[in-house]
Amino acid sequence: MKKTTKNLLIMAAVLIVLGGAAAALLLLPSGEGEIESSSAPSPQVSTVEMEALTDLTGEDVTAISVKNSEDSFSFVPEGEDFTLEGYEDYDINSVSVSSSVKVLLSMKPSKALGSRDDLQNFGLAGKDAVQVEIACKDGSVQKLALGSAAGESAGRYVLKDDEVYIVSSISDLLYGSKFAYFSTFLYSVADRTQTVTDSNGSISTETLSDLLYDITLSGSNFPEEVNIGYNEDVLSAYLMTSPVRAESGNAALETLISSLKAPSADAVVAAGLTDEVLEEYGLDEPFAKADFTLNSASHTMTVSGLDADNNRYLLLDDKDVVYRIAQSAVSGWAEANPMKLRMGYIWLANIKDVQQLTLTVEGDMVYRFDITRTLDEERSTEDVPQYDLTIKNAGGNDVVYESYQKFYQNLIGTAVMTIEPADYSDTPLLRVEYSYFEGAEKNTVEFFLAENDRCVALLDGVFNGVVRKADVDKVIDQLVEVHG
Repeated sequence: MKKTTKNLLIMAAVLIVLGGAAAALLLLPSGEGEIESSSAPSPQVSTVEMEALTDLTGEDVTAISVKNSEDSFSFVPEGEDFTLEGYEDYDINSVSVSSSVKVLLSMKPSKALGSRDDLQNFGLAGKDAVQVEIACKDGSVQKLALGSAAGESAGRYVLKDDEVYIVSSISDLLYGSKFAYFSTFLYSVADRTQTVTDSNGSISTETLSDLLYDITLSGSNFPEEVNIGYNEDVLSAYLMTSPVRAESGNAALETLISSLKAPSADAVVAAGLTDEVLEEYGLDEPFAKADFTLNSASHTMTVSGLDADNNRYLLLDDKDVVYRIAQSAVSGWAEANPMKLRMGYIWLANIKDVQQLTLTVEGDMVYRFDITRTLDEERSTEDVPQYDLTIKNAGGNDVVYESYQKFYQNLIGTAVMTIEPADYSDTPLLRVEYSYFEGAEKNTVEFFLAENDRCVALLDGVFNGVVRKADVDKVIDQLVEVHG
């Protein structure tokens, strides 16, 4: 017999036997002869809801103590909620505390792993384990250990009464510093608003631009204090009075104001300010400090130098905590350059506000322009008057307005190169005195000869900056030509 034919006959016989066995099974009474399925649930997994490891309410508890590799702290009842013991007067994130406490008091496992000898592998022994003790009013104490994240399912390993479980929703905050439960909110300055009524009588609220009434910058980044304040008498609305006297109100000041509006801290790193704490975080000799009033709010912020991760540490007002804050959150004011906070010119007096302009060259050559103005009713509006100017020199002769205007633009446009102090001569090379209509207070600008072909400029007797002598010479040459 061929080998192929023999194999076919053997296979047929096997099929007949198997078919007969299947038929016999079908004829058996129900429940008899059943075969256990390989897909049956593992005996370790229960479909019945597991018993809670802890089943307590806040009223049952006097304290919950937590000790981890980084810190130790306790939650204690405060009214209907919980807070951190010893820090009841601090600004604590009540939501985070409540979430952690809720899980610890009502801990329901999703899986039981039984008694295990290798607790280290679950993060339940040694320095990595978080030890929790729940002290109850009846005198009993429930002890738990919190371990590492469970590899086979969501949750963390928990040890209770020598049995290992997996429990979900355990807060990561329980594994770190107590300061993670502190609020990181600093402040938020409210917008300025005004109520507006339109022609139809409809009332609405209008948001106004922020107004920085005053600010003082100090610290190691500002060897000389920087003082800037709101001033309605200058065109930019802001006047710097230290380290120089100059107008501000430029883009750099707008950036500064924006950085003061609503800064955000990343974390609290210490509470309870001592000399040691201030030194540890570089706040004993701060990098920068800002005292300011913005809109209706006044605050003081103090920041350290940069740490290795480009963060700074911050003190706010009289709060007894140290915050960690990103460099970008405070750079607008803490790293501000006084030279950039000032306008680039010395003094910007509106040409139509000046009634008399007197210039003295080298202490004895006096040139004067007397100006009269006439209201141009056609071009004027109720809010913005427009004037025509008539200019005469000291001899009473007429000066062409266009020539005077060009000279005036060059005069007020003299650019400041630096605000670094420099030695200068006793007698001014050029002295300019502005007298105004409406009886406004006079202003003076003086240019004194300094080294390296430069001049020191004083505004109302206060150092303003250093300019090029060539720019001053140009103004003097043009003055002689225009005045006649």
